Amino acid sequence: MVAEQQTYMDAELFKKLLPHQCLGSVWSKRNKPGSEHLAPTVRATVAQFNGVAKCVITTCLGNPSMTARDRAMVVEHWIKVAKACQTLRN
Repeated sequence: MVAEQQTYMDAELFKKLLPHQCLGSVWSKRNKPGSEHLAPTVRATVAQFNGVAKCVITTCLGNPSMTARDRAMVVEHWIKVAKACQTLRN
């Protein structure tokens, strides 16, 4: 279910993605002052990816009281989610 929901959210973002915002001439200016409005669809996609990465990292490493076995089970869960995403072509 996690993979399905992730794929749905990613698909919604990709549908809104504007190809010209991916071009270097636009994307390379994103960090200049006053350019916060540039490439909003690309920014949303990057933010989504970073949010997922942060979730995976936090669940794997965020609780210092986790045992190695617990951590391994969490990593195994995320591997299964990743494989399910791959099956869904995400």
